[in-house]
Amino acid sequence: EGCDAENLALPGVQQQLLEALLDAGTPVVVTLLAGRPYALGRAADEAAAVVQSFFPGEEGTRAIASVLSGRTEPSGRLPVSVPRRPGSQPSTY
Repeated sequence: EGCDAENLALPGVQQQLLEALLDAGTPVVVTLLAGRPYALGRAADEAAAVVQSFFPGEEGTRAIASVLSGRTEPSGRLPVSVPRRPGSQPSTY
């Protein structure tokens, strides 16, 4: 494929930000706009919800806002697994 990732960790300081948000005690909805799943660590269990939108296109942010606000009920199944740790291999590959 030529574009495999070395690991599934969130890039940069995003994991630190996510950890800080979870530590704050406020319900957190993790929203990912990415072309692949990322290892979310404890957020997989502690977040109020995880929304994986991949690359949603022009109307994507409007659709995501509609789901997050409750105007639209999400449905469907992901074609991939969302791993808990960076070293884990998604089971659907």
